[in-house]
Amino acid sequence: MTGAQTDGLTIGRGRNGLAKRLRLVAISIAAALLTGWIVQIVLLGMESRERERAELYWNGYAVMYVELNGGFDGLQERLVRDGYVYGADSDFAVRIYAGDDDHYEKVAEVSRGGEWSGGRKLPVMIGGRIVGYTETSITSFGHSWFIKFVVPCMTGLFVLTCGLILQHKLNRTEDQAGRRLAEELKTYMAQHRHLPVDSGERDWTSLKGEIGDLLRRNQQLETVRTTMVADIAHELRTPIAIMRATLDHALQSGAPLAPDKLAVLHDETLRLSRLVRDLQELALAESGHLPLFKSWFSMTELAEEVLETLSAAGEERGIRHDITGLPDATMYGDRGRIKQLLINLVGNAFRHAQSLVTVDLALAGGSIQLTVSDDGPGIEEEELERVFDRFYRGTETAKGGRGRGTGLGLGLAIVREFARAHGGEAAVRSRYGEGASFVVTLPVMKE
Repeated sequence: MTGAQTDGLTIGRGRNGLAKRLRLVAISIAAALLTGWIVQIVLLGMESRERERAELYWNGYAVMYVELNGGFDGLQERLVRDGYVYGADSDFAVRIYAGDDDHYEKVAEVSRGGEWSGGRKLPVMIGGRIVGYTETSITSFGHSWFIKFVVPCMTGLFVLTCGLILQHKLNRTEDQAGRRLAEELKTYMAQHRHLPVDSGERDWTSLKGEIGDLLRRNQQLETVRTTMVADIAHELRTPIAIMRATLDHALQSGAPLAPDKLAVLHDETLRLSRLVRDLQELALAESGHLPLFKSWFSMTELAEEVLETLSAAGEERGIRHDITGLPDATMYGDRGRIKQLLINLVGNAFRHAQSLVTVDLALAGGSIQLTVSDDGPGIEEEELERVFDRFYRGTETAKGGRGRGTGLGLGLAIVREFARAHGGEAAVRSRYGEGASFVVTLPVMKE
């Protein structure tokens, strides 16, 4: 191959490259327009689904309130208290009216962050009769021109910019590769030796390995998601089944519920409430939005209070408890959150202890070190790094027939996230067959 031939090859490649670049520009523009259009459709669809969900939610809320209370009295105060349970990502307003088609008046209203934009009125049906209406306004995705038009345009512009940058990099890579190829061909023709092997095959092998890692991780995440849904469904199934069976029996018999049956229903609603509370607080803590109401309090007194409360179940099994270390450890934090942290740790220790539960308080470099220990069967080494993961319940232990795989697996996850919310950390030390020690380090004071 002569120099003229290689120069011709370069010129031809340059012409083809120009056409290719123009095609890439056209594709980038089309992709930007398509992306903006898709984003707008998605936003409008999400807004519509969110509005419908909110309307059904608050209508069901009003129906349940009237069924439980016999009317709308006190609804305004209850609505203000319960407004937070609706999704934290949405600005909404709710109006509830009492009356029928001929005459109705507003009896309750709550608003969070949004301006009233109107909505359809859904009837509150009790026994086949309209007793009121609910009206919901949602602005979670906004009704403004900014959200509906500017965001899709900005998204399309971003895609276009990315496409042009990618095109520029590809062109540079192609030019460099072309120049290397031309030089290698010239060298080959002049010296009659083999061309060096490009490293592209090695890079492709590395890329395939990364893709395999991503696929494995995706499979693991899917397994965790499936297990999580199954665990939550399992926890909800029992209380709901008990409540439904009790209520069905009462409806069929036509007799009022006995006090013991009411107590069962009350216990099951408390169980569901605790589950919802734990999930909500854990989500807030993991996102860094857990509200903390801080004050000075005695950690020692709080630990003694929790031990005294939870020791009754342990005493029935002959389990002793003790508190050691600082006689009066004081810290600045949210006493309620720290109490929940202690309840989870001490309750876990009593469940697995053979004969003794110990709470130790120590001061370490401006922080309080709380250690809760039990002399139970311990935790296997491969499980130690996962005990604080949400929904991880461990495996059934061989000793004593009591595994750490009970409950929904939220207790220790809450311990870690509450500790981190206070600027601290949680850890575990254990050898299988020798008990376990959970160590929580909390700063004495952190604003």
